Amino acid sequence: MIRDLRTGLKLMRYAYGVKTNLTQAGVVLAMGLLYNLGEGGIGNGFGNLFFMSMAIIPVQLCYSLSVSDFVKTSPMRKRMQTSVPVLIHCFIAALIYLAEVLLFGLVCLGNPELERDMCRNILSLAVMAAAMMLYLGICYKYYLVSSVFLILFLSTWFLGGLSVGKYFLDFFSRSETSFRSAALLGLGIVALGGAAEYLGTLLVYRAPLSKMAQQASLRKAL
Repeated sequence: MIRDLRTGLKLMRYAYGVKTNLTQAGVVLAMGLLYNLGEGGIGNGFGNLFFMSMAIIPVQLCYSLSVSDFVKTSPMRKRMQTSVPVLIHCFIAALIYLAEVLLFGLVCLGNPELERDMCRNILSLAVMAAAMMLYLGICYKYYLVSSVFLILFLSTWFLGGLSVGKYFLDFFSRSETSFRSAALLGLGIVALGGAAEYLGTLLVYRAPLSKMAQQASLRKAL
C-alpha cells in the first residue's frame, strides 16, 4: 500500500499538464479561502467543497499517465487505475481533513461556545470528502453518470427541501457530542469513503477510460 502511494507520487512529475493542474489547484484554494474568510465563516459548506476538490487534481494527474503507452503495456496498469489513484486521493484528502480539524480545534479553544458549530463543520467536511471519493471511484470510466450523481448529491445537500445536509449534521452534532467524537466520526466517514472509492475502481476497472474525463489534448490517445 505504501509502495503504491510512493510510486504514484513519484510518477506524477511525468503526468500531463502539471503546471495547468497546479494553477487550477491554486484557484480552488483561493476560492476555498474566500468562502472561509467571507460571510460564510470558517468551515462553511462551500468552503469545505472547494478544499476537498483540491484532492481531485492529483488524481487527474495520475489518470493522465494511464493514457501513455508505457503504462498501457506495464504490469502496473491495473494498479495505476485502482489502488494508486485511490491512495493518492485518500492521502491528500486526509491531510486536508486533519488540517481543517486542527483549525476548528483552535477556534474552539478561543471560542468554546462555537464547539457545536465546529462539530457540524467537521462532519460537513467529512461528507464532502466521502462524496468526492464515491465520485472519483467511477468518474474516469463513467464520467457522465458519476457527474450526474455528484450534482444531484450536492444539490440535495445544499439546496434540497429545507437543507438535507443541515438535518444530517444537526443529528450527528448534538449538544452532547464532543469535538473529539465528531473528529473521530468524521475520520470514519472519510475512511469509509476511501474504501468505497477503491471498490468502485475495482468494479469498473475493465471499462475503457472515458474521453470526457480527460483533457482535450489527451482524448486522441484513448
